[in-house]
Amino acid sequence: MTDTFNAVHLDVSQIVKEIIIGAVATPNYYEVTLRCRTNTYSHYTAIAAKAGICTVTPLLSEKTHVQNTGTTGDLVLSGTTHTNCSIKEISNAEISKSKNTAWEYTVIFVKDTTT
Repeated sequence: MTDTFNAVHLDVSQIVKEIIIGAVATPNYYEVTLRCRTNTYSHYTAIAAKAGICTVTPLLSEKTHVQNTGTTGDLVLSGTTHTNCSIKEISNAEISKSKNTAWEYTVIFVKDTTT
């Protein structure tokens, strides 16, 4: 099964944390932190190109409004599609002693639940 964001491949090695508030099918808040590993640096840069400044606002209706300067799209994770997702944060690091041949990146996705 392939994990993707807006049709860009994610090299997920671990779901670090998943926060769901409300019903699973229609959450009021959804956030997931993924740890990814790749031997291809362009996999990281392809996902990083979709990031921007992201602001998350909880509303009195208990929904979550997300504004961002990056891409909003579908996050497909373990066969489940989460619509209206944005990259809240992304960071990367070279894997120790890999001599620039392996990278680990962490990406946090958040879902706009107002739509």
